[in-house]
Amino acid sequence: MVLHFSARYASLSIALAALLACPAAQAQLTVPAPAASAPASAASAPDRAAVRLQRVEIIGRGATSYAPKAASSGTRTDTPLIETPMSVQVLPRQLLDDQNVRTISEAVRNVSGITPGSSPGQGFGDSFNIRGFGHGDATYEDGARFSSGAAGALPRVLANIERVEVLKGPASILYGQGEPGGLVNLVTKRPLDYHLYAFEQEFGSWNRIATQMDLTGPLTEGGTLGYRLNVAWEKEDSYRDFVSSKRFDLFPTLQWKASAQTTAGLQLHYGKGYGYLGDTGIPLVNGQRPNVPRSRNYNEPDLGRNYVDEYSGKLDWEHRFNDRWKVRHYVKFEDVSSLDNYNSAGPSADADADGNLPRVISGYDNDPTARSDTGSKTWNTGVDITGKFEAFGLKHTLLLGADYYRVNEFYGYHSSDPADLFAINIFNPVYFQPRPDVLPQGYVNHTAKAWGVYVQNQMEFPNRVHLLLGLRHDRARDDSHTDGSIVKDTPPVTPRFGLLWRPALELSLYTNYVENFGQTASGQFLFGGGRAPNETAQQFEAGVKSELFDRKLNASFSVYQITKQNVLATDPVHGPPFVIPLGEVRSRGFEVDIGGELRRGWDVTAAYSYIDSRTTKADPPELIGRTAGIPRHGANLFTTYALGSLLPGLRIGGGINVAGSTIDGVMNRLAGYTTASLFASYGGRVGANKLAAQVNVDNVFDKVYFPDNVPGKPRSITVSMRLEL
Repeated sequence: MVLHFSARYASLSIALAALLACPAAQAQLTVPAPAASAPASAASAPDRAAVRLQRVEIIGRGATSYAPKAASSGTRTDTPLIETPMSVQVLPRQLLDDQNVRTISEAVRNVSGITPGSSPGQGFGDSFNIRGFGHGDATYEDGARFSSGAAGALPRVLANIERVEVLKGPASILYGQGEPGGLVNLVTKRPLDYHLYAFEQEFGSWNRIATQMDLTGPLTEGGTLGYRLNVAWEKEDSYRDFVSSKRFDLFPTLQWKASAQTTAGLQLHYGKGYGYLGDTGIPLVNGQRPNVPRSRNYNEPDLGRNYVDEYSGKLDWEHRFNDRWKVRHYVKFEDVSSLDNYNSAGPSADADADGNLPRVISGYDNDPTARSDTGSKTWNTGVDITGKFEAFGLKHTLLLGADYYRVNEFYGYHSSDPADLFAINIFNPVYFQPRPDVLPQGYVNHTAKAWGVYVQNQMEFPNRVHLLLGLRHDRARDDSHTDGSIVKDTPPVTPRFGLLWRPALELSLYTNYVENFGQTASGQFLFGGGRAPNETAQQFEAGVKSELFDRKLNASFSVYQITKQNVLATDPVHGPPFVIPLGEVRSRGFEVDIGGELRRGWDVTAAYSYIDSRTTKADPPELIGRTAGIPRHGANLFTTYALGSLLPGLRIGGGINVAGSTIDGVMNRLAGYTTASLFASYGGRVGANKLAAQVNVDNVFDKVYFPDNVPGKPRSITVSMRLEL
């Protein structure tokens, strides 16, 4: 069935692309080719050296700037940020490179309103919160959903990513089910129309070794067919005992310019590696953090490693009927499977006054080679039709779209039992103690499906007033292969409204109201029978955007309130996959984001957020109160400066990251912290080639801090070299 589904949509995509590309179709659609999309002829193409010199100049004045001007994530159309009536932040490739960012979680710390999630261990999943809500297991790649946290997936590496876009606030009208805090969309690198061969080697603390390659260029003389190949390999130990990770990722991409109006692309991914599945950190003693090494891990050394294989493929194509109308379609398949000896022996509570820590083993038996199968298979497809026209004296950008998403997940679970508990002393730990045999108490296997259609219209009135209206209709279904139950849901139509006024070219004021269709029919069970109710949410937001210093610096301010109903939590008595409905959570706050050039060669990105997230309705009432793990205050700053004529090729910089105090799940206070980083890079030319070296130092002052029960990373140093041919 999987092959039949994938083949059917792949065949449909290829057939439609070929039809639109054929001469007969083009004869029916007399379309002038956009100048920017027409491939240069061999006679007119600049030589490689000229192209390289031009590209270096652009990087020096634009691409190194931390102030992109447009993004597609907020509207699924190429809309300038200053005309988008919602908060959208863009992290360009240069910023990711300067900070030596490796994962999504590390990248989004530059954005206001985003806080770290739980620390599941090294090399396992992406975890962060947006405006007080977790991101779930959904992240997007070129607008297509992939499961970044489901079924034991490895963190998503950014080797083939051009930029990261963050849409804050409910996004289900364009992207389907999701958390109301926002979403992250990764924009991938595509083939270039000239040859580039880049190699990067990195060494770092805890025996880190990483290698990356980026190869791209045309495959045919006229540039009709192009390729890009990104390769990443890395291995690393950890500052935490018994923890290590290793992985390999391959991202091949082909792009076909079938005509001046039609392009098609094929992107594949293969990933293989292992990480550490569970790290429960350092427990409290009488509500205080004990004086033990931050490297100490109280899980069993021979349990917890997670071996993962990932495969994915995406076919997309776009056809421009003319300079006003276009259609885009994609189909994506993803397979994530993991073998693990199931979590680990981890703490089940705080330690007592003598340091004795009770632990529960979540494993299959005493045999450390025993493995559990966990995995997911995901299919999704979507089509957008975008048109620009004028009617009733207004300019319109109309978007019509539909999408389909299906995921099949399977995993075993174990509910805690007093017989499973065995202790360890946190001051004098003894590992490999006799431990009980544990067999799984259940196995979850379910398929969730969701369909959606949406319409959106962006209207431009006189005096630079912009109005955005959108509606979405959804249907969802969950087939549980565990208990044979079927759940169907047709939520109410989801609306979206945005109003923006641009009194000056450098300034805009906006407000929006958005509703959200949250998780439902997703394999979440109430103990004793029945399925959890679907989640809903609403957001009110207002803000100001500006472009300063000759429009080289972006600045934005927003204030918002999000209210989410039918919030779920893991059943504290019966454990996963059982949940209990808590009631209602409200998150409100304000945010400031700044990014761009203060002057030539001086780049900066900065953010501040205040988040008041709390449960406002709950049963039992004792659960009402502040949300665990969400600090009220957060800020970051990162800046670089090119010394220019003083020392050509040298850039230096650094930054700070500030997190306010928060609470854990049992209302223990976790202190706030501030960490600092340093950066330096030097680059120049060796003949026609580019060579650069870079040093990054994180947690410069070796601050001991706890984002949650797992201590934060100590001082670390990475050194990398990059060669471009």
